[in-house]
Amino acid sequence: MLFRLTPLFLFAVLALASCDPAVGVVIANKTNADRKIKVFYTDEMPSPHEQIVGYDSIWTYPNGKLYGGSSSKIPVMLNDTSARFFCFVLRPGYTAFIENIHLGTRPRYGKVIIIDDADTIRLIRHGKDFNKGFAVMGGIWTHSIRDK
Repeated sequence: MLFRLTPLFLFAVLALASCDPAVGVVIANKTNADRKIKVFYTDEMPSPHEQIVGYDSIWTYPNGKLYGGSSSKIPVMLNDTSARFFCFVLRPGYTAFIENIHLGTRPRYGKVIIIDDADTIRLIRHGKDFNKGFAVMGGIWTHSIRDK
């Protein structure tokens, strides 16, 4: 019996490893106006250069087309490593990756995001500001900006 389970176990391990479980934190702009996004990191967290997809740009996708959609990069307006934050403008109808960790199981909690210098949200464990998409490992934490 053990001999018959070994190939199945090996197949399961290879299948999980090939799926590349990743963690993503995204902001979706579901309004009709540009939104200025500022992302702050706590002192305990690594620098933003270790977490954002590009050093001078952020990956964006049309809303609802995170996979298979036409992606584009938008420039980071300000990347202040001493103050541990970066900011960018998110167009209406687009989603931006603010963190992307491959082979991860959870995001780095603690980051604070300020939207249009008015709304402040925080990525915390079991918080209400972000919705986690279902995944056995990894997953995508999403915050949607909507008109009030």
